[in-house]
Amino acid sequence: MSLLLESILYERGKMPLLDRHIQRMNRSREIMLKCSNPLIFPHRLSPPENLQSEKLKLRILYDCQITSLSWIPYQKAKPKKILVVESPKINYSLKYADRTPIDQLKSLYADYDDLILMHNEVITDATYSNILLKIGGSWYTPSNPLLNGIRRQFLIQRGLIQPAYLRKEDLALATAIKLINAMMPMNDCIDLAPDQLVFNKKL
Repeated sequence: MSLLLESILYERGKMPLLDRHIQRMNRSREIMLKCSNPLIFPHRLSPPENLQSEKLKLRILYDCQITSLSWIPYQKAKPKKILVVESPKINYSLKYADRTPIDQLKSLYADYDDLILMHNEVITDATYSNILLKIGGSWYTPSNPLLNGIRRQFLIQRGLIQPAYLRKEDLALATAIKLINAMMPMNDCIDLAPDQLVFNKKL
């Protein structure tokens, strides 16, 4: 069974962050599986001709080697109701194929389209995205995310967002809220309005 997962954006014939994905895959293999040899990544990857979508997700399952490649037409989610909820401490520091702790948490709140997770009232992530808050004209992202996403790293290195210790109260201060991940750059991500957020008590 493959232990790790990678989702890569393919758009208009390009994979913009491919090098960063490969670096993460190699780092994850070494941390989790002690595989120090570089990953053999297929060259000239292209989707099947019958997939006409402009935006595709290349889904890769792997352990020490790649075990599965699949191409999936990508459509950005359009959540309407997001629950902000206190959660147990979840270990998702690597992009594991097994998302059982997160999926179990989502199943408890099936009436909501997504969750924004907090631990000890400190914001971490949404269930499949990193979160950005615009406060005082600057963009911030939690300094303690569940997953230090590829897109998040890229934006931090470009100086477009800043890591910060963000609490529940900061959601009320934010003039804009975005959900980003490898498939969703800042200019094509999920934008949330304050009235889409619902707050819940601790578990």
